[in-house]
Amino acid sequence: MIKQLTIPLLRKLLVELCLGSLRTKNNYVVIPIPPSNIHRPYQPVYELANELFRPFNYFIDTNYLNKKTSQELKSIDDLESRKEILKNAFSVNDKRYKGKSIILFDDLYRSGETLNAAAKILKEQGEVDEIIALTITKTRKKR
Repeated sequence: MIKQLTIPLLRKLLVELCLGSLRTKNNYVVIPIPPSNIHRPYQPVYELANELFRPFNYFIDTNYLNKKTSQELKSIDDLESRKEILKNAFSVNDKRYKGKSIILFDDLYRSGETLNAAAKILKEQGEVDEIIALTITKTRKKR
């Protein structure tokens, strides 16, 4: 008989798989990548972050990393165009996480450029010490 995966059970499995090695260090701050489409009634990345991390007492800061561009990158295939759009796309509010460890969280990994651009700003402007990137899914390359 197949056991149905409920949200709590799925969350537990995902966290165990993704965060198992981090559980001994419970002082991570989760910083989700800000959405491009700010006009949605809910933000999937924020909802996923809450479902995954809040039950394990990770602090989730959705107001620290700012995204200046509203252009979605999903439809842009050219890597150089993606890099150019992301060049000055992010900023941070202050240095509240200076020397701290964070989990940079996004729902989708495509080329890694969004995570790279955000991590660069977190390191340079926020002076964050350690960054661990975590995404839920990876897109397939077009062939």
